[in-house]
Amino acid sequence: MLRIVNHGWTLSLTLIASVLVGGCASWSDRATTSKKSPLTPLTEDATAAAIEFEFVPVSLPKLTSVLEETADDAIAAAGTSAIEPSSDQSPQQRLQSMWQWVDETCIDPTLRRLLADNGLRIGRVTQQERFKTRLLEMSPQQDEIGTFLAKTSVATDVKQGSERIQMRVGRRYELPVRNQIKGNDVAMVRLHGETIGETVLDPQYLFAMSLAQGHSSGEMRLRLRPEIHHGAMKQTWVGQNTAIRIDSRRSVWSLEDLEIDLVGNEGDMFVVAALDSMAGIGSSMFTGSLFDGKNQHTVLLVKFAHIPTSIDQL
Repeated sequence: MLRIVNHGWTLSLTLIASVLVGGCASWSDRATTSKKSPLTPLTEDATAAAIEFEFVPVSLPKLTSVLEETADDAIAAAGTSAIEPSSDQSPQQRLQSMWQWVDETCIDPTLRRLLADNGLRIGRVTQQERFKTRLLEMSPQQDEIGTFLAKTSVATDVKQGSERIQMRVGRRYELPVRNQIKGNDVAMVRLHGETIGETVLDPQYLFAMSLAQGHSSGEMRLRLRPEIHHGAMKQTWVGQNTAIRIDSRRSVWSLEDLEIDLVGNEGDMFVVAALDSMAGIGSSMFTGSLFDGKNQHTVLLVKFAHIPTSIDQL
C-alpha cells in the first residue's frame, strides 16, 4: 500500500511539473514574439492612385507688372530660352523665370484666361529638377523660431508641408490650401466679365477633388474645384438607402466655373499658384501673412506619384 501511494504521489508531482514547465515555455515563446513593434508602417494599396501635394512657401513683395499679365502673355514674356537668376533681378523677374519650365497649354485657353482673371495660374512642369531648384531659391530663410512656428502652423496662415493621398475613382476628397480664417473675410470672384463679392464668416478655402480614368492606358484625370466653406455648422437630415441620418456641415460656395482638370501619367507634376497678390480667389487661397507681418505666397505642386495598372486592379 505504501509503495503504491508513494508511486502515485511521484506520478502526480511529475505531471504537475510537466504542466508547469510546458506553461512556462509557452509564456516564454509569447514574450519573445511580442517584441515586434505593433506600429509597423501600413503598406499602400497598389489598386489606388497616390497623389502627392507639396506646399512650397515663397516670400515676395507686392507684385506690379506681373499682375496685369494674362497667362498667355506670361508665357510669351518668359520665352523659350532659360532665364538664369542674377543678383540684380527683381523678385517679380525671379517669379516670372520660374514659369519657363511650365507648359500652361495643358489648360483650355478659355479656362486659362478665366483663371488668370481670378488670380490663378496653372500648368504642367516640364523640367521638374530645374523648376524645383528655382522655386527653392525663392523660399524664405527661417531662423530657429520661424522654423518652430512653421511646424506648429503658427508662423503663417497659409499651408506648408506635403502630404500623400491615396485616391480612388469617383470618390470625393478635400484638400485645404490654407488655415481657416477667423472672423469675416471678403471673397471676390470674377466670372464672365462681372465681379462677385461675398462676405463669409470663418472661411476655409480648399479644393474639392475627384479622380477619373484618362483617355489612354496609364492616364488619370484629377479634377480640382475651388470651394469656400463658411459660416456656422448646420444640421440637416440626409437620406441614405433606407435610413435617415443627421449630417452637420457648413455653407459651401462651390466655384464650378473655375474647375480644373489635370490629365497626366505617373510621374507628371503640375503647379498651381497665385498670379495676383492683391485680389481674386487666387490671393485668398495662396497668399497670407507671416508671424512677423511679412507677405508670403504658397505654390502648390501636384505630382501623380502612382497610377494603378490593369494588373494592379485584378
